[in-house]
Amino acid sequence: MTSVFTLGLVLLAGTAQAQTADSLVLFRNVHVVDVALGDVLPDRSVLVRGPTIVRVTEGDIAVPEGATVVDGAGGYLVPGLYDMHVHTFESDELFLYLANGITTIRNLHGVAAHLRWADSVSSGAWAGPRMLTAGPIIDGDPPTRRTNHLVHTAAEARDTVRAHFEAGYQFIKIYDNVPADLYPVIIEAAAEVGLPVIGHLPTPVGIDGFVAMPGQHEIEHAEELFPYFNFRDTTGLGGFGRVLAERGVWLTPTIAVMSSAAAQAERGMAMLDSEEARYVSAEVMEMFRWRQTIDERATNPGAVRGFGRMTELARLITAVLHRAGVRLLLGTDAAVVALVPGFSVHEELAQLELTGLTRAEVLRVATINAAEYLNEADRAGAIRPGYRADLFLVAGNPLDDLAALERPRAVMAQGRLVLRAEMDRRLAAIAEGDR
Repeated sequence: MTSVFTLGLVLLAGTAQAQTADSLVLFRNVHVVDVALGDVLPDRSVLVRGPTIVRVTEGDIAVPEGATVVDGAGGYLVPGLYDMHVHTFESDELFLYLANGITTIRNLHGVAAHLRWADSVSSGAWAGPRMLTAGPIIDGDPPTRRTNHLVHTAAEARDTVRAHFEAGYQFIKIYDNVPADLYPVIIEAAAEVGLPVIGHLPTPVGIDGFVAMPGQHEIEHAEELFPYFNFRDTTGLGGFGRVLAERGVWLTPTIAVMSSAAAQAERGMAMLDSEEARYVSAEVMEMFRWRQTIDERATNPGAVRGFGRMTELARLITAVLHRAGVRLLLGTDAAVVALVPGFSVHEELAQLELTGLTRAEVLRVATINAAEYLNEADRAGAIRPGYRADLFLVAGNPLDDLAALERPRAVMAQGRLVLRAEMDRRLAAIAEGDR
């Protein structure tokens, strides 16, 4: 195990098939899910060389010399998913994402170790999803969390943004208590170095200040809008959505945070008895106060109804903004309470469908939308020749049932292949504490 507690590095040996830039992998007898079309391309062969898809052909093809063959047995090949809002503290968590078909993650509270982890995956030393990361969260005084980075003056705000850029972080994340007078300073400083500003809608800024000062690229969590819109009065939500759409501001709803809280209130400590919970270390559970929070919610008589209503409001806000033209991203906020890294993506997918999105639209949010947001839609987010070999194989058609995305038979991230047997072996080792 490698954690940000120790800031060490470890090689995840044997978790993926060793491959080179010229290695060939042939997926045969598969149906390709075309997320752009919202349809299935039946009976395809997909050839991968190194990290790149080089051929997608109808029917069977001759096996190239030296190629590894994966017989899909009529399964469905899906573009790799993006989880655009995670908090990762241990390197084992990277494999949990990979084992759920997630081939890109974006970490939203970064430290120097995360940059090294990203390099280890990129170099091929580790098997895991490609990792993008923001730097330490920027906050005002008092900080919402003690680990957030405080800024008190314009000079501190500019210096912090510059330091994040020079360190190699790819996003500037702001939080609840950023002062109204420093909010535009952060946005302007980030624009100067070319880093997107994402994060919460700071309380001192408010919705009026947000509208008055363009420049934040994305809002994390539909719940950020709870103070401004509710079931009794959604007047103006559509108009606000049109402002966001016109400015190109994206939303990562993270509805699973609310739906999980409702489940915790209803099921209590049984939430910790799931198969997936075994993969979360005691250190991470303690950091996020899993047991204490679940107990508090389960012993609160109104919590089931309260969190249920919050879940419904998050879905409503997401639906209205989507109809207004706001682009959506998929994010889970794992590993907050009871959201297991990787596995919680299936709850967020289900919640997005409950907003009224079609299954094809949900898959686009989880793939093509993220690729477009990251300016890589010409080389990622779909299974096409010339695209990055990020994909996974499942037994059923996710356009019929999104639950088909669970338990992939094989996952490929940047051309590195991991088969089901290896996933099961590695997951068992993580659950047993062999980290």
